[in-house]
Amino acid sequence: QMYAPLASRLGVESIKIQLEDLALKVLHPDKYLQISHFLEQSSEEREKDIDDAVRTIKKVLGNKVSLVRIKGRPKHIYSIYKKMTQRKVPLNKQYDLFGIRIIVSTVADCYTVLGLLHENFEPLEGRLKDYIAHPKPNLYQSIHTGLHIRADKMVEVQIRTPEMDEVSEEGIAAHWKYKGIKSDQNFEKKTAWLRSIL
Repeated sequence: QMYAPLASRLGVESIKIQLEDLALKVLHPDKYLQISHFLEQSSEEREKDIDDAVRTIKKVLGNKVSLVRIKGRPKHIYSIYKKMTQRKVPLNKQYDLFGIRIIVSTVADCYTVLGLLHENFEPLEGRLKDYIAHPKPNLYQSIHTGLHIRADKMVEVQIRTPEMDEVSEEGIAAHWKYKGIKSDQNFEKKTAWLRSIL
């Protein structure tokens, strides 16, 4: 638990997820096992749901945007645990156990995708977050929304560009790859907090 917030602050999503799940396994092993067993038992159904959702979303997007890739991912154990404890949603009543990530070429395409999704599926109230217009302090950018894909199936969707995806996966160091080696004063200002931590 000590290092997960730092990984989040640095924008390294994959490390944050691993640390949160490991911390839960140590701190609440019974809950960890309960969720883990539930996910194992329902994995085949979730894989089918992910494939169905990806196929449905691809059909809606058609050739209206420059789609780089679209992928589904199961939610990690700690995020499910948080929903059980913070929102008091029992494990067997959680209907959004997977998410869809849509990677498109441009920022304009991100907003086009959002419009198409909200036109074709019922959005979940209170789930729209625009981290492109308002990035997190760790430079994380993405649009998040929740959708009713079917009456009994909800899905969390993230929409971003390849650069945003790489910064999310690899942390702020990935930003240098896109900015180049030369100094960038605006970027230096944004990462001043990192130097203060170090």
